[in-house]
Amino acid sequence: MKLILLIVSIVFSTQSLASIDRDTLNNNYCKRLISFGPNQSTYKTNPPLYYSYNSEDYFIQRVKRNSRTFYEFSTPHGLFELKGEFSTVRDFVITDDRMWIASLSGLLEFNLEGKQLKSWVYPGTTPGRRSEQPRGVFHDRPSGHLLLASAGMGLVAFDLTNRSFTFSDPLNTYNQNGHYSSAIAITGDQNGVLWIAMTGETQKAFNGIVTYDLQTQKMLGAAAYNRRKHGVLFPYGSLYLNSNSIYLNNGGWIHSFTRNDLLTNGTVRPIWKPIERRSNNYRQYIMIKGDFIFHNNEIMGCGTYRPGPSRTVNIIPNVFSVDIN
Repeated sequence: MKLILLIVSIVFSTQSLASIDRDTLNNNYCKRLISFGPNQSTYKTNPPLYYSYNSEDYFIQRVKRNSRTFYEFSTPHGLFELKGEFSTVRDFVITDDRMWIASLSGLLEFNLEGKQLKSWVYPGTTPGRRSEQPRGVFHDRPSGHLLLASAGMGLVAFDLTNRSFTFSDPLNTYNQNGHYSSAIAITGDQNGVLWIAMTGETQKAFNGIVTYDLQTQKMLGAAAYNRRKHGVLFPYGSLYLNSNSIYLNNGGWIHSFTRNDLLTNGTVRPIWKPIERRSNNYRQYIMIKGDFIFHNNEIMGCGTYRPGPSRTVNIIPNVFSVDIN
């Protein structure tokens, strides 16, 4: 079974956060989104992770080259293989001359040439345990902290100056009804407001987005999804703040909210921004694999599509866009 690769882009009015264009994204990252097995019938998806720092573009993507599979770190100064002892990479940020990765192995510190310097695990937790280790990371520059969405641990704060964990907050991981939730993704502004996506570990657990005040260390809202109408949060989603709106990559689907939407302790209705593709009478909806990339009036990302109902097709790079104004 073969797939067609493309760049997905959505036209959207916002300030540009990325300098990369669609052709570069396609040629350097989306074309290697899928790596096939020897007989071309099995494949792995290699979603690119992205971060913009000082108007420069950084990527991490798992690649297969010369029968080897490894993580490649793309910087404005070159390509580097990530070297160290670590497991699955979930998210990353850049701070000055360091890269920080949220991983199944914990919080990882790298230099900008891809060499691992140290790993950090919250006291009392176990490296490799999915229910405790971070899945998302946000750099709060004013406080000099990394804020981690750490699954069943909730929110965890790491002081970059002292290189130590300073506090944790379970948020809504232990619900009043006795059910458990996991913090899976995080973003924030530079005024101490955070948004943390949480998925329910059981059917009756909280499943939605928490708004959090970093100064008071209190939740300002816990906006829940209506499961029957809007579904659940994908366990490895991502959150983004752009142009005063919050975006959720929910398993490849684009959901958006305003700040006020999430300042509630009731249910919230996500605005779904579909990426529709038609080929004659064949219609499909595209799912983004990896990070959303905000560029000029677009959200860009890598995805896959089929030109028709046939299961045997050639791999063709392409650019796809949808006007949502």
